[in-house]
Amino acid sequence: MARIGCIIKRNYYNLDANPLTRLPGNLSIIRTIEERLQQEEPIAITYFDLDSFKAFNDFYGFSLGDEIIKQTAKIILGCIHDFGTANDFLGHIGGDDFILVTTPDRVDDICLNVIKKFDAVIVNYYNSDDREKGKIIIEDRRGKLQEYPIMGISAATMTNQFKKSGISVKSAP
Repeated sequence: MARIGCIIKRNYYNLDANPLTRLPGNLSIIRTIEERLQQEEPIAITYFDLDSFKAFNDFYGFSLGDEIIKQTAKIILGCIHDFGTANDFLGHIGGDDFILVTTPDRVDDICLNVIKKFDAVIVNYYNSDDREKGKIIIEDRRGKLQEYPIMGISAATMTNQFKKSGISVKSAP
């Protein structure tokens, strides 16, 4: 019975997996958060989003954009491995959005290291001219030139650490 239960659970997660990163998708994210909240233990939920990703994707192409999404997943997973716990969860909502479920005592180390590693790696995806300028310049839908800085990653965390019930919010730089 235990083996069958594991197979069912694995198939559930595989069906819900994001095709690009193979990380669990929306159904698994919701299920994990609900389960952790029901346990009434302190949790931290972090939403990661790439800043200026759409402009990069439009300028450099979807193929390179997909590589950045995969690289971002690897960076976050590496930081979870280095600074998190075995029970931490990473899901891929889609596009450039990820959800981390961890504990309040680990979330700052994970997030700060994700940002640090992302910033160190992302410049390598830009050509030398754009790296030197620190931005890309592209034409918007109206034909007007727009400037977009080198891509960054933002992290917003909600935690129930300071409340008996409910969630409180904090943001990482």
